[in-house]
Amino acid sequence: MATTIKKLDNLTTSFFQTVIKLLPQYEEKIKSCQDLTDEINDHYEQLSVCKSVDVADLNSKLFNEALKSELLLKISDKINASMASLRSEVSWFRERASEISAKSIQCLDFASNNMSPKVLEDSCSSGKPCLPYVLDWVSRTASMFHLHSERCTLSLEHIPKKEVHEPEGGEVDDVDESDAIFNHSTSLINDLSGPSTVGEFMSKTKNQSNKSQFHFNHGDLDQIQGYCSAIITLPQSTQKPSTPSSQAKKKNK
Repeated sequence: MATTIKKLDNLTTSFFQTVIKLLPQYEEKIKSCQDLTDEINDHYEQLSVCKSVDVADLNSKLFNEALKSELLLKISDKINASMASLRSEVSWFRERASEISAKSIQCLDFASNNMSPKVLEDSCSSGKPCLPYVLDWVSRTASMFHLHSERCTLSLEHIPKKEVHEPEGGEVDDVDESDAIFNHSTSLINDLSGPSTVGEFMSKTKNQSNKSQFHFNHGDLDQIQGYCSAIITLPQSTQKPSTPSSQAKKKNK
């Protein structure tokens, strides 16, 4: 049975080591989403300004309808490129959440198939975090990563599928996707029918700032880091670290 406990300990440690390695990448990806948010909003402002220009009122040979249409197309291309990049970043969140979920299932299934509740409870006397607690932390961590990816994915799913382009009439369709992407509007929340976990999660975040939707929910990241710290650091030593004075005394002996 000691071998089985060691196996589960290795699985849970590997799970949290994976999480620790991913957290810096999450920080970079979230920052990228924030930058893309700014880009898209800026491009829409440029698009609005350019559309509002009446070429006839300018009475200029340098700026005509052809040039205006060309500028509108260029701005539209920038919007679509930034949108594609944003979708790619959110796809990365989904992939990592699936990876973490698979590792959590591996831990939970192993415990369920190989260890009785009594054995799990007896692990609390080993000087390490109790395995029932650790398994609960594994489950909670995987859920938080899943909910984060769902939060980002739901935002993208509510983006109008129609791309910004120039129709034959020469006018660019006014498809302002920024409201759908960067605001959790009341209508979006109401579209989530039923008391689902994701629905409840989204309702808690609808009043947060536009960019904050790409972050973990408030407090989740601190909780994840706390779990990782407990698993990776506590098992190494339960002794208090030596102070400089105590180290000096040892040298003088």
